[in-house]
Amino acid sequence: MSACRPHPHQSKEPANQHFTHGLFSWTQVAFSCGRLFGKGENEKRLYPYLTRCLAAGETARLGSGTQLRDYMDVADAGTRIADVIETGQVGAINICSGLPVSIRQFAESIADRYGQRDLLEFGIHQPHPRDPSAVVGVPDYVVEGSKRDARS
Repeated sequence: MSACRPHPHQSKEPANQHFTHGLFSWTQVAFSCGRLFGKGENEKRLYPYLTRCLAAGETARLGSGTQLRDYMDVADAGTRIADVIETGQVGAINICSGLPVSIRQFAESIADRYGQRDLLEFGIHQPHPRDPSAVVGVPDYVVEGSKRDARS
């Protein structure tokens, strides 16, 4: 069996199905994280699929890649959450990049790490009818004096 065989539900899930899975809460603060990817991610998701295919030297079969998402590495999200906690901010806080990135751009950036952009095959899958064309967050965390200050 191919190492980069997509999960049967991969192309059928709406992109926003996992959008709120990064919800964490403490006494006076709640964090909502956008499209997280990275270490420990569910193997059925895009990032693990891409890394599996590219590491095996196999073609990754994808949709058009035109949808926009707000991707953030889970390690970066963890750092931002820790930074916010240190400031004592309270309330609901969005942890996201706020930057629209097409699925195609995201896939190409991963492929470039492997020097395997030629293994990306776009246009194979049709998007799910409920899959929104754009899911991009608005960051509202504040880390005073930091480059990560989302207000600037």
